[in-house]
Amino acid sequence: MIAYADDMRSLESVAPVAVTQYKPTSVINVVEPYVEVTNDGKIELQNVPTSVYEEYQLDQLQEHFNRLNAEVDAGNIRINNDLSIATIGISPRTVHGTWTYHWWGYDQYFDNQRAQRFSANCYSVAAGATLVTGIGAWFPPVSFVGVAQAAYWTLVGSRVDYNNLGNGVYIGVTWAAIFNVEPL
Repeated sequence: MIAYADDMRSLESVAPVAVTQYKPTSVINVVEPYVEVTNDGKIELQNVPTSVYEEYQLDQLQEHFNRLNAEVDAGNIRINNDLSIATIGISPRTVHGTWTYHWWGYDQYFDNQRAQRFSANCYSVAAGATLVTGIGAWFPPVSFVGVAQAAYWTLVGSRVDYNNLGNGVYIGVTWAAIFNVEPL
């Protein structure tokens, strides 16, 4: 649900009851054997054990796949048999400023200036979510959403600040909102 990264750059997914340590690559490695590309170029889950489906929030991954498949239908992307995704009409080189599609989520490289702007935007979103929390005091189900969003975006912004050593950062985000920020 919410992703947190500590100063050691490890990641954990926080559920309402339990906290489980995850590293994005280990989550991806567990799930990848169940990901397949169909004959019509769409992506889907196949033969996933119930325990894996529930533990790794694969309902959210299925939603991500639905969005990717809609992009395939629209002719915007192509999903290759090796699970790589090509954006149609744009150069395959790494581009600062563009989120890159992956079966597991998205990633992007930010130079120093863009990393600083992105971090500032994260804090702005968190502040907006905090405002929703204040308003949500009158309607408690909404207040939790605001708190969770404020915490998540504050954490993303702080991880970008921490890892931006003047050269920018790499950010990868999985289907379950588990994120990884690394210095460039």
